[in-house]
Amino acid sequence: ATGLQWQNPVGFLTLPWEEAKTHCGELALDGGGWHLPTTDELRTLIIGCPETEAGGPCNISVATCLEWQCRHDTCVGCPFYGGPSPNGCYWPDEMMGKCGSYWASSDVVDKPEWAWHIGFQGAYISPSVAAESAHVRCVR
Repeated sequence: ATGLQWQNPVGFLTLPWEEAKTHCGELALDGGGWHLPTTDELRTLIIGCPETEAGGPCNISVATCLEWQCRHDTCVGCPFYGGPSPNGCYWPDEMMGKCGSYWASSDVVDKPEWAWHIGFQGAYISPSVAAESAHVRCVR
């Protein structure tokens, strides 16, 4: 429905943020053209948690705000593993991979060395130190 094509399956790859961006940019799968998704793109995968689904009240978005102080209570998501997929993840049933935290390409603009990620086990949108590792799912 969004016109986005997601890398699926993804395996259990975890990388620091900069390496995740490079990995997706260099991914040659099915002819290439992949990138690490923005927060907005990644939010299109959230289902079953109205607070953080695309268009929900959590205001972390490329179009509205990517600053640290913009994150508010609605961004904490929903109960862990209470999502509609068979494993309790807050993404479509056909998505494969670890139900965990995935990097977005969006950085925390007012906090150098931090970037946004989405934890699909709780549908939360949160900042994290970019040097830490998170799961990677590329999009085109």
